[in-house]
Amino acid sequence: MSENQIALYKALAQGGVGLIITGIASVHPSGRISAFQNVIDANDAVPDLKKLADAAHEHGAKIAVQLFHGGRECAVYQKAKHVCAIAPSIIVDDPYCDLDTG
Repeated sequence: MSENQIALYKALAQGGVGLIITGIASVHPSGRISAFQNVIDANDAVPDLKKLADAAHEHGAKIAVQLFHGGRECAVYQKAKHVCAIAPSIIVDDPYCDLDTG
């Protein structure tokens, strides 16, 4: 959670937005698609999420977190960490999942 993101949501709330739905927040480390993605997969995420909620609530807005697991679309990010993406099944010639983990 960045200060810029918190400022954006605060500005949205100040502008009269009633419900802010966050961008995707990974629910498990295996579901991340970016090092810069918000996460909600451990207790240490709570303080930043609280700051975000407080910024919205301060101006009367409600906030909802968009829960996310990237499944096969995590393959590029996870491969860079030498981890296989977790998804329900292999799809032949899937552009997101190269079985060669080289």
